[in-house]
Amino acid sequence: MKKKRVDSAIGHSRKAQLTIFMIVGLILFFTFLFVIMLFSSVQKNQLEGEREKVYTRALEKEALRLYVQDCMEDTLVTGLQFLGKQGRIWADQGGVQEFAESVNGVQVGEDRIAYGIVRDTYEDYNEPEEKYPCPAGEGEQESPFCKYTSADTSIVFGRKKLWLSSMEKDLQEYLKSKTVSCIGEYLKKEISSAAKLQSGEIDLRVAMTNEGVNVNVHYPLRFSMGNEEFFHLSEFDFFYTTQFKEVLDVAILRPLDEDWIKVDFIWDEETLTNPERTPSGLVEKYNQLGIQYNSIKLDNGDTLFEFRPTWTEEKLRDIVIRVARQNRPPALDYISRCPGKDYDYLVLPGESNQINIPFTATDPDEDPVNLLSPSGTDMPVNPSPTFSSVITNLNIPESNHLSIIVQDSRGLQDSQDVRFKVDSPTSIPSSSNLPLVSHCCIQDANSQQGWRVAREGEAYCVLDNPPIFGCFGKVSQVTTPPFGFAGYVLEDMVGNCGGEYADTCTPSNLAILRGGTLHCGFNDDRTECPDSENPTSLPGCSGIDCRCENSDAFGLQPRSGWCHGTMGCADFCTTAIVADEGSPVVSHDYNYPITVRANSLIATSDNVLALHCGCTAGDINKFCDKTFDGIFEGKCNADGDCKPPLAAVQQRPLSS
Repeated sequence: MKKKRVDSAIGHSRKAQLTIFMIVGLILFFTFLFVIMLFSSVQKNQLEGEREKVYTRALEKEALRLYVQDCMEDTLVTGLQFLGKQGRIWADQGGVQEFAESVNGVQVGEDRIAYGIVRDTYEDYNEPEEKYPCPAGEGEQESPFCKYTSADTSIVFGRKKLWLSSMEKDLQEYLKSKTVSCIGEYLKKEISSAAKLQSGEIDLRVAMTNEGVNVNVHYPLRFSMGNEEFFHLSEFDFFYTTQFKEVLDVAILRPLDEDWIKVDFIWDEETLTNPERTPSGLVEKYNQLGIQYNSIKLDNGDTLFEFRPTWTEEKLRDIVIRVARQNRPPALDYISRCPGKDYDYLVLPGESNQINIPFTATDPDEDPVNLLSPSGTDMPVNPSPTFSSVITNLNIPESNHLSIIVQDSRGLQDSQDVRFKVDSPTSIPSSSNLPLVSHCCIQDANSQQGWRVAREGEAYCVLDNPPIFGCFGKVSQVTTPPFGFAGYVLEDMVGNCGGEYADTCTPSNLAILRGGTLHCGFNDDRTECPDSENPTSLPGCSGIDCRCENSDAFGLQPRSGWCHGTMGCADFCTTAIVADEGSPVVSHDYNYPITVRANSLIATSDNVLALHCGCTAGDINKFCDKTFDGIFEGKCNADGDCKPPLAAVQQRPLSS
């Protein structure tokens, strides 16, 4: 019995121990679970904190970008308003150039308006004023004045000062300074006055297109406070949609080009709305933009032009676009008759001492022109900007020199010291049937002064009979090998002048370029393109593309194509003209007078002009002209097409 009790007590003791062990185990188990959960919670909180920091920094970075973009857009609008109102952004406003009264602009009230064109001051080149107007490179000639005629389209009148590129540079400099200010303001306002900005050199580019203004900014910078860096940025790019450049083109930039190179161009509303007087396409766009024109003659003789577009752009709704033109003197055509090295006007045998001298003067600013000298000539008052008349019964002075001066209504003058030479008759055999000419000076109705002589340094004259012309390949150092090629440009067969004074024009085997220019041959018997059964009828004109017949070598046919290849006549390009490295397109605001340059260089191939036909794989981003108007406003793309730059650019999302 006692044994049973002992066994029972032992059993109860073992059960109690087991219970205690189980309780302790459960306590340890739950303690372990609690520790794990606590550790997990701490890790989760830490991760949440880090994620919050990441989100905060990202939001700060994006907030800065949005703030800077908004600030830059407001700044861009202000910059465009400056450009419109003044033509430039002056240096004290954040632009490139310092304003200089009567040098690069004119003060009108409180506004400083940039000059689009200024008159040339030949004193700058130590040249006499008689040099005006001068073609490029002629300032070194022996004559004390340039032999200008209004028929010469290579002359410019003054100096052009306003270019699209100069306006883009002004806008770039203006935006640069304001971008730095925008970031500094954000840093101080939104981050902390104790935060430090570390930045590199800012690279900001502006491109103005018909669709708007594209701004690309590369600006390496980072913000830090203490030892902690907040965020890092380098790119701020945006596109602002506006028709500002379109207004500039049709109202100022294109008319400015015309006014600069054409003495008789009238910059008024009638011209800007007349398709016959304004470059193609501009009239339609001018009318679409609803531009209102106004011009004001200033007291100093300068002209102020104002244009107000009618458009829906809220921020630029009331913008006025202005430019000034400095008053330029009238341009007196070179007074001459068969001029020689030391004289301008040849007095022919049999003429009395009193002669009649035709003259023409045109004012490029539409001011009235009058003859000021020689005194004693009873000339009527002339209210027109073009003055064509004849100085009658002029007595040649003993010095054989006479100053002829024309003056505009503002007192600006152009003059020429006309040098006379009196020729003497030379007898020729009475049996000769050849016409008597003096110094190879013969009448020519197509010449501006009614007379013509062989070019200086060449002894030739055109026969009275109709001249023989064709593509002979006989012009020395032009079409004769190895300089050039026969079969493309027209030449005249002319005669020789045998003596220094009066002489006869005798036949010879001498050839000259027809009209003095490179001009493709043609077939005057037909109007269709040649084929194997119907070859060209002119002597030697066999290498010409039919679409280039009777046109300028390297000539442009707007919206159609470009004559090019050998001597500028062999091929016809219908895709696009592409400017190669070395082309003046790169530095002359996209405008390339191709035929003028071809004649000045006597071009024999496209390479001479640094041009070629069609965009190729190696031409990406090269300037090109798809409309064949001489304005290289497009760029070759990867598809081999010529597209206007940024034509397809739209508002792009912000990128880091």
